Amino acid sequence: MSLYDRYRGIDDAGNLVEKLGIWPTITDFGRMLDGEITATDISQAYGLSAAEQQEFDAVNAHATSTITAYVVGLMGVGISQATATSIARGIVRNQYTQALLKAEGNLGTKAEFDAAMGIS
Repeated sequence: MSLYDRYRGIDDAGNLVEKLGIWPTITDFGRMLDGEITATDISQAYGLSAAEQQEFDAVNAHATSTITAYVVGLMGVGISQATATSIARGIVRNQYTQALLKAEGNLGTKAEFDAAMGIS
């Protein structure tokens, strides 16, 4: 099963699957970006399967690299590291929140979700 299916609560065949809550995920993802909890904490709390864990690891790696890229760019125009980091985390949170909400509302494809979340 994929994270996309879990956030929709349904698989491609139309079968109901155990749904992951969007708002708790958004909250926990933000807490992870802030260093309050780890990706392992999230995986354990949500009981992710091995395949889902692999996808979540990709999401985490994508978030980290995206934040780093934004921070470097923002610092390049004179913004302090602390401020650049806050801005970058906010941008990534927003991007991921939008992807999660679209998945829950079945407003896009798995390919679009995976691209937005950094899952390859």
